[in-house]
Amino acid sequence: MCDHEKLEEVIMPNEYIHYSKIICKKCKKFQCWGKSPDTTKLHEIRIKNIYCLLSKNLNKFEREFLTNICPQRTLSPKQQKVYDNIIKYYNKIL
Repeated sequence: MCDHEKLEEVIMPNEYIHYSKIICKKCKKFQCWGKSPDTTKLHEIRIKNIYCLLSKNLNKFEREFLTNICPQRTLSPKQQKVYDNIIKYYNKIL
């Protein structure tokens, strides 16, 4: 029985939907999908934008929405649209 203590990241070929997979070094069993550097960078940018926006005079919905999406790594298409609209609106005001 393997305890999966040592893991390795295997970069997937470009035609795959996932960036990489994490497997156990010992038994080679799949553990999870790896995070794309692009996704990580977008998440960091979104967090910075959210913290900047939270210092503005937001309405209740906007403040709650931004607070709720902050920890999420990815957004649904509907969440992304709302987020983009908030960014556009406050960039026009600034």
